[in-house]
Amino acid sequence: MFVYPIVIDLLAKTIEERKKPLQLINNTVRYIVENGFYLIDVTGKPTKWGVWAPEELNLDSFWYDGRGLNSL
Repeated sequence: MFVYPIVIDLLAKTIEERKKPLQLINNTVRYIVENGFYLIDVTGKPTKWGVWAPEELNLDSFWYDGRGLNSL
């Protein structure tokens, strides 16, 4: 997610080129929010690191080290 603003600033020359990464950001964030802050894989289960759900990050000791970064 952090690279798309750089793509927009450095690579996109026209308004149409800027719309593509913005739409990708919008679609990705919407998908994650609609799925309860999980990035769901084609298997129907959350990916290994695609977890941002507060109840998962705060209550599961597995996420202890990653709470700060994932909460960001």
